[in-house]
Amino acid sequence: MGGDVPKFNTTEPSGRSSAVEVPLQRIEAVYRNHPMVKDIVVFNDRLGQLVALVVSDEVNEGNLRRALDQVADHSAGRAQLVDLVSLPPDDPLVPALFNATGSPRRDVIWQFLVGCIETLTTAGRRLT
Repeated sequence: MGGDVPKFNTTEPSGRSSAVEVPLQRIEAVYRNHPMVKDIVVFNDRLGQLVALVVSDEVNEGNLRRALDQVADHSAGRAQLVDLVSLPPDDPLVPALFNATGSPRRDVIWQFLVGCIETLTTAGRRLT
């Protein structure tokens, strides 16, 4: 399953570059504050890139992507999502991906995302 602490390169006021670790839960909390996001589960894939499952009422994935890119640019510490899969809250898959208390079933969600990404990559297009 994707790692829990991705590293982001930042530039300090002195001009020195350094890598900063940001826990996935902190990244999720920032994105979750956006009004389009009902829930989000972020993973650090094997290439060190962020992928996410987003539960949202927004049906246009392009609009959702642009909104989340703005969040990343302004407040998520450059935590840009490379790939995302969005589902509406009433999608029949949602109960299988979250337990009765609303906590994500991270292992199930990871397998779901990997399947989606592999399917779309094989078909010749990425989720971005």
